[in-house]
Formats: sequence, structure tokens, C-alpha cells
Amino acid sequence: MNRDLFLSCVADPTRHVLLQELRAGDRCVNDLVEATGHSQSNVSHHLKQLRDCGIVAYERVGKENRYRLAHAAVADVLAAVDAAAKHLPDCEACP
Repeated sequence: MNRDLFLSCVADPTRHVLLQELRAGDRCVNDLVEATGHSQSNVSHHLKQLRDCGIVAYERVGKENRYRLAHAAVADVLAAVDAAAKHLPDCEACP
């Protein structure tokens, strides 16, 4: 995947929250809806985008889909971004 496309995918605020939730372990859509406060259709839309890019994967378990990060490297990148952000000042120049 192109680096810029990856960064664009994970920078979206809703997708970022979803990915942070998935860093903690696999989740069903209902868990992610509760965590984000967004509608089920909105969360499903973002999960499909992340799935299409290969960032998340899912497994059908009974009647629900359980989502997870597709690669440990994604969790590593998210952790590195969080660590770096803690050391940087707030900036209005980059919305």
C-alpha cells in the first residue's frame, strides 16, 4: 500500500477511534458502535474502507463479524503516532 494512502486512511477521526479500539483486541460492530457513538451504518462504512485497504480483517462468528487489525505492524504504527503526539505541541496549521 502507498504510504500516503495508509496515512490518509488512519487519519480520519472515526477510523482512528475504530483502530484504537481494535488495538485492544477484536471487536464486533456493536462494540465499535458503542465506542464511537456513531450509527451502525457509519461504523460499517468505515470498517469496509479499512477492510478494502487491508488494514483490518474480520471473521464471521455466529451471527456477528469480529473485526481485528490485519497486521501487528498497524498497531505498532498507531502506538508510535500516539507516543510522538504526546511530545508535540498542539498545532492549528494541520487540521
